[in-house]
Amino acid sequence: SSVIIFLLISKNALAFAEGMVYSAMPADVSAKAAVKKIAERLTALSKSFFEMAEDFGKNMPGKIPDNTNDIMVLYDKTADKVCRRCGMKFICWEKEFNSTYDRLMHLNPVLAEKGSVEVSDVPQPFRVKCIKLEYFLQVLNKYYARYRLDNMWVKQVEAGKQLVSRHLYGISEIMSDFAEETKNQLDFVPNPDNILYLALRKHDIKCTSVGSVKNELGQTEVTVRTHVSHMYKEKIEDITSQIMGRRFYAAKVHVSDDGEKATVQLAERERFKVTAGGAVRTKDGSKSCGDSCRQQKIGHNRHIAILSDGMGSGENAKRQSNYAVEVMLRLLSCGFDRECAVKIMNLSLYLRQSEESFATVDAAVIDLFEGNADFIKIGAAASYIKSGGKIRCITSNSLPAGMLTDITPCTERVKIVPGDIIVMASDGICGAEPEWLPDYIKDCSAENPQILADNILKEAVLRNDYTASDDMTVMTLLIEEEIA
Repeated sequence: SSVIIFLLISKNALAFAEGMVYSAMPADVSAKAAVKKIAERLTALSKSFFEMAEDFGKNMPGKIPDNTNDIMVLYDKTADKVCRRCGMKFICWEKEFNSTYDRLMHLNPVLAEKGSVEVSDVPQPFRVKCIKLEYFLQVLNKYYARYRLDNMWVKQVEAGKQLVSRHLYGISEIMSDFAEETKNQLDFVPNPDNILYLALRKHDIKCTSVGSVKNELGQTEVTVRTHVSHMYKEKIEDITSQIMGRRFYAAKVHVSDDGEKATVQLAERERFKVTAGGAVRTKDGSKSCGDSCRQQKIGHNRHIAILSDGMGSGENAKRQSNYAVEVMLRLLSCGFDRECAVKIMNLSLYLRQSEESFATVDAAVIDLFEGNADFIKIGAAASYIKSGGKIRCITSNSLPAGMLTDITPCTERVKIVPGDIIVMASDGICGAEPEWLPDYIKDCSAENPQILADNILKEAVLRNDYTASDDMTVMTLLIEEEIA
């Protein structure tokens, strides 16, 4: 639940900040002062979240030490309850105090391994002398069970503390980065604004203002405010592209509440586009596929594809893989960097203690302007890039997500060009014969990503004696040049 709350907070915060920035885009001198104030406010918000994270960590309870001293307290409590009125108390706990404790110490490894002690586990001298042995062990086992439960609860609280702290630090980092971008990288471009304003008016588009800025990626964003009756979207796109010397499209169109004014926000059209294909086959005999995958365009400059393989097959595996995909997709979409997104997703899975929560994660984040593909792999099978008849392999040697409280993903950035094909697959595709897939991709003549995905799945089933001994999922991404 904390993950969902956090994601909603961060998304709303970013939307609020974005609205403030876009509301301060008129092409005049006061706009810079407005942006400066926005940056200062974002910096203050970032500091507040950072202080909340610090205070939260300090105020949380400490971890109960799991050591011998704690176990000895359990022995004392047990003796106080069982031996208080026993006729042998003087001999066991006064005359032979050291011997009694030494014999009880032999029970420590038994408790740690089995979680309880039986009569047969007790050393012979103690077993013979203790006249209330069965009752003593019954009380000791009860106290130890409660002790383990308390320890487990505190460990979960500790893990939860780490998760929430990372949430707050993550918000703080995003706010701080956004403040710096707003302050340093949003450069107003006054001259083209005037030229574009005159050009729009010349073509009978009665705009009230025109403003342009450069975002953190160095791309120009243009805002045109006009009357609804003159909101000729395609015409505005064409004129803006001619004046700016780059291709623009209307990324957002907002109409005022009274229905009279309109704001058209134009963004540079990306250089690349992605066409995706996919194919899935559920493990024979299983009702649900334990693999999950998603691919979608984020904003106007990135395309994200994520594939996750849950441990095993069926509903449990499906829940874990789908959870990993959704959390990663949302975090990356909100602007979190790869490292922070991976840590939050991993801890979220780790905290799902009610069931095994292991899942691999295979993600490709494609920059549609620069032509870069950032791969993020956590225990995932190899991915392949087919480029000009050559095959490049992207591998991972990390553990699946959810196994440890902290994990380091395998990351790699690859330059891509139009015509490149990215292939991502779960373990079930390759099975026990992983070396066949790169050769098959290299020799396959199919250029349509969906046909390629279907062919790979068919070949995988064929090589497995026409059966599916594991869930099989393959995603294919074709990189193409964007044409207006």
